[in-house]
Amino acid sequence: MFMAVFKSKQFLILIKNMQEIITKLKNRSDLTQKEAFEMQEEIISGNLSKDEIIKIFKLFEQKEMMDKEFIGITQATREYKVKVLDCQAL
Repeated sequence: MFMAVFKSKQFLILIKNMQEIITKLKNRSDLTQKEAFEMQEEIISGNLSKDEIIKIFKLFEQKEMMDKEFIGITQATREYKVKVLDCQAL
């Protein structure tokens, strides 16, 4: 029971963070590196709908992506990458 409550609180925190991130992007404000990382993590993990992802990309089109945003997105992508085996080495 405690784990279910903890997970639901954690989920609510993620929803709140994504709402704050989307609001910042709507206002053409820069995301922190951590916010960009969390946003990309949510995209990669499949927690966002197709419409939410499209909305995020459209909002990024309206502002210049800053270095810290790009670094955060890249770091999250690297954490979730899948290693590809070299089939010739097998």
